[in-house]
Amino acid sequence: MINYDATALAARIVYAMRASRHTRSSLCEITGIPYPRLTRRLRVAPENFTIAELVQISAALDLDPALLMAPASAGSASTASLVTAAI
Repeated sequence: MINYDATALAARIVYAMRASRHTRSSLCEITGIPYPRLTRRLRVAPENFTIAELVQISAALDLDPALLMAPASAGSASTASLVTAAI
């Protein structure tokens, strides 16, 4: 089982989307993830993201999937610093 902070995961995805100027619609087009599913995962149930979805999102945002799932207590690194360093 993978141990990660699901809320931080959703925040990192949203931050990376904004930083790379992707909308949910454009991310859905690139990844093939249906819009309602992506919206639900980001807003309500980030713990339900599959590894395949995270890999697709990471590829679309040009990020290492490990950055999205980094532990929330990874030093003092914030969502912004983790994702910005990768962009």
